[in-house]
Amino acid sequence: MILVGVVEGYLRRTATQRERNQSGLKKFEGAWAQSSSIAARPYSLSVIRFSDANQRWEYFGVGFNKDFEPAAEWQTLSLFYDKPRREWFFGGPAWLRSFDDTMKKFPRTGGQGSVTPILQLPSNPSVPFEGIVADFDIGQSPGPFRITLFPVDAKHKRAFSDVPTLLKLESDEVRQILSGSGVDIP
Repeated sequence: MILVGVVEGYLRRTATQRERNQSGLKKFEGAWAQSSSIAARPYSLSVIRFSDANQRWEYFGVGFNKDFEPAAEWQTLSLFYDKPRREWFFGGPAWLRSFDDTMKKFPRTGGQGSVTPILQLPSNPSVPFEGIVADFDIGQSPGPFRITLFPVDAKHKRAFSDVPTLLKLESDEVRQILSGSGVDIP
């Protein structure tokens, strides 16, 4: 019985890996700098990567205010990919962040919200592409907002391992990564 379970698990993982390679979505894995239509959080740094643990893609990141300080965080998983429309749907929790003078940090503030990013994929992942995010934090939501994702240079890869690492970036580092990736900063 155990052998059947092991074989079944292996076959599922193999099928998922094959689908991952054949879907074309693998080429969108990596680090992304983003601009946003929300005035309070006009910039973000994000990651798209495949999770072996849950056999889905993760799309997570940190939103920054105009001073390049943490203002939000999200951690979503892929829901589905609409291949004919080239739209990739994600969903998951999100939190606002603001500076706490006592802690000298940017902790999560308020409750947990939910977001559903929809990325509109181009055929070439080396060019910026757009998406829209539905924000479901009832009563606090700015409503749907637009995002543009720009590929980040590989030299910044270390900063994109997880949300805690992104949160440790200094404001000037965030600004440098964003501008170096092509995000328009006035």
